[in-house]
Amino acid sequence: MIVSKLKNRSFYLLLIFLVFFKLPLSANSGKPSSYSKISDSDLKIKITNMSGFVDYRYNEMVKNAVDSYINEQRKNSEELLGRTAIYFPLFEQKIRERNMPEEIKYISVIESSLQINSVSRKGAAGLWQFMRQTATAFGLSINKNLDERYTVNEATDAALDYLTYLYGEFGDWTLAIAAYNCGPGTVNRAIANTGKKDYWAIQSSLPMETRKYIPKFIAAKYLYKYHYDHQLTPAKPELYYFENQEALVYQHLSFQEISRITGTHMDIIKNLNRSYLKNFIPGNTKGFKLVLPRQAMYMLFNSGANANLQLMQPNSIDYNHYIRMNFHPAVVGLLLNDFQEKKEFTAVPTKQFEIPGDRGNKVDFASLGKQAELSIKPKQYPRRESYVYYRLKAGETLRDVARRYPDASLESIVKLNNYSFKNQPSPGTLIKIYVNN
Repeated sequence: MIVSKLKNRSFYLLLIFLVFFKLPLSANSGKPSSYSKISDSDLKIKITNMSGFVDYRYNEMVKNAVDSYINEQRKNSEELLGRTAIYFPLFEQKIRERNMPEEIKYISVIESSLQINSVSRKGAAGLWQFMRQTATAFGLSINKNLDERYTVNEATDAALDYLTYLYGEFGDWTLAIAAYNCGPGTVNRAIANTGKKDYWAIQSSLPMETRKYIPKFIAAKYLYKYHYDHQLTPAKPELYYFENQEALVYQHLSFQEISRITGTHMDIIKNLNRSYLKNFIPGNTKGFKLVLPRQAMYMLFNSGANANLQLMQPNSIDYNHYIRMNFHPAVVGLLLNDFQEKKEFTAVPTKQFEIPGDRGNKVDFASLGKQAELSIKPKQYPRRESYVYYRLKAGETLRDVARRYPDASLESIVKLNNYSFKNQPSPGTLIKIYVNN
């Protein structure tokens, strides 16, 4: 009996030893079970064959950054790829309007992983990870109620303005993208120290984070271009990110009131309106933008709040067309949005117009939408002015800057930058200057 027990105990001890110390279980192997292998030579060929305005090269840092996307962070990569369907169509539209290289959209990937509520340890925020000082220098509003770094349209415009300035400073997109990470002063010092004006030549003179920045940029483009080759399936985002409606709001309006009237979950309202820090839109005269799922916006409009709302025309982006054109055919069907989902919702009492529907308090969304759309006003976007940015040098005055730009006067520079003639900016200050293209 005793011998039998000893044999059993020995068997179990041997089994435990094999399981924990000998068998190569994926959970203990350091790699996920869906580990995606690609040889160094094949990866190098794919990287070096990528074309664009950035200097694409292959090295150990690039290899590690790619490996992180396709192996170590597979789930995060699939969620990231899904978010590209939300934001890339708008980014590309704005980039084309400015005749800039399309690949600069990948900066937002390495900055925030396209998570609009992202905040760094240093305080950079939003999709484009603006620091407060840079954000305000490029026209974004930040106060106790509002932080436009968490917007999509406004923050993207500011990021492209900043990148335009950086390209003007260096004349090279790879250096401009590096400077987006560490600042133009740091890049200029590296250029001065090495005597070279090439990112890969000055890489060792840059901070470690910036040495890895361009490799991460290259890896981000690789992920977008070749994710299907590594069995990565983009996660489908929620429909409300695509089928929504914008309106300008002029009076105080709380998210709680919006939720009460429309039945929209607070998380959805917050996700679409991250720039409002205290869950309300403050009263204003210029009109602050509210974004809601389309059905919810029409319900809010119909509730009696329409005196406080100016509906805006939906954007012209065809998201499903973008998905068909930019994703592998095998995953397109998983990502396409069904914009013909159930089109009825519970009615809210109104004094503005009669709700078409029956006594069961159900409303035909299509009919209601048509009535609401009658009052939609075209988006009143001001004509986009053209600006350049100039960093003031030691010994220079604003009058000297004005002489550099025929379209700018001293008075216009002072007014545009909120300076006074008595208090001149210090050297190193970024000056915004209007130019007539």
